[in-house]
This record gives sequence, structure tokens and C-alpha cells, in this order.
Amino acid sequence: MKLLRDKELEKSSVAANCLMNRERKAFGDNSYQKEIHINPVTFLKNRAEKEDKVRWLDICCGRGRALIQVAEDFRKKHAGQKFSFTGIDLAGHFDPVPKEITNLKLIESSLANFDTEFSFDLITCVHGMHYVGDKLDAITKYVKYLKTDGLFLCNIDTNDMFDKKGKRLGRKINSILRNQGLSYDSRKKLLKCRGRNEIFLPFKYVGANDRYGKNYTGQNTVSSLYKDLRGF
Repeated sequence: MKLLRDKELEKSSVAANCLMNRERKAFGDNSYQKEIHINPVTFLKNRAEKEDKVRWLDICCGRGRALIQVAEDFRKKHAGQKFSFTGIDLAGHFDPVPKEITNLKLIESSLANFDTEFSFDLITCVHGMHYVGDKLDAITKYVKYLKTDGLFLCNIDTNDMFDKKGKRLGRKINSILRNQGLSYDSRKKLLKCRGRNEIFLPFKYVGANDRYGKNYTGQNTVSSLYKDLRGF
């Protein structure tokens, strides 16, 4: 098995051209609401009752359809300029943004290369983490971008992570995440973090396998290999 580093993985057809999240909108049929079990519009409206500026960051956003749908809805109904929307995606195949929407940015970038000075009320990753190499580094990085009472939601299967001997790390990772204040629903494959968090995960990234095959989604995905720094 050949392991890929970040630059090689970014060129992989599995990672860069996945179809998993291309068509989803924020609410309704085939939506974020069904995958992460909140309606982004309702969540952001509630946040606006106590925040001067409400920000949503959607990582691995696909075509950006969910962000565009919500930005358009808020522009029409909810004083849209109080809200800010940002989407990042490796492939960069975004839908056109209506010219009336001025508070939305869609950025072509890997998760590792993206950086921002802002903190966010909501950070989502809907079925995008399946295609990331160093999944644990991405989680560690993005929960730091939350506001003190913001919400991070991510579809992820921790059983797609292995040690160098090929043993699944899911149970170990789940336990460590929970001990550091995150919650993981192994049935729904949903990771949640409430509020900005600085976490330490004792694993060193070794590389990614883009020939892993299908995971629980039924789509070809990327597995990640780690060394347990605790020597277990």
C-alpha cells in the first residue's frame, strides 16, 4: 500500500473530485439539516439574537450550495448583512454567487492551508472529512476557530483511521475526544464540539490511502494512518 502525503493526496481523483457533498443544500431534501441534524437558518437566527455579527464557516463545502441558499434566504428575510458566510473546498467547483449577495466568500483551498483571523458561531463539515488525509489535525485546527459558545459539527467515521499495523484507532480516538470535551455519536458518525477548544491528540500522522475503498457512506473515501505517540 502506497501512502500519500498532502500534495499527492490533493491531486487524487478520490480527494479532489468527490461527489459526496456537491449537490446538498442547507435545508429541505438532500440537505445539511438531515446530515448534521440542525437547520443552519434556525441556528444562525437564534445566534443573531445575542451577537452583533454571526459567522458560518463551511469546510469542504462542495459547490457552496448550502451557503448560497442560506445567504439568499437571510438577504431576503433576516437583515443579511448581520451575517457572514465562508466556504472552503479543495476542488473549487463553486456555483455562481448572485451579485446581490455580498457577504459570502467561497475559497479554493485545502483545510491545511486555510487560515483566518475570525472566529465563528457555526463550523460545519458535511461528509468532507472522509477525503482529508490528516483528519485529526483538521479537527484540532478548526475547533480553535469557534467562538466561546460556537458549534462545530462534522460527519466522520473514526474507524477510517488506522495505526501502522493496520489496526483501527476508532475506539481510542473516540475516548480521547470525549475526554477533551467533544462528543462523538458512533451511530450517526457525527462529531460535535461546543465552544472553542484546544485539544491534544497523541497521534503522529503517517500518510493517507486513497485506495481504501468505500466506507459507511457507500462512496470511495480516504483512510488515514497514524503512529500512537503513547507507544500503545
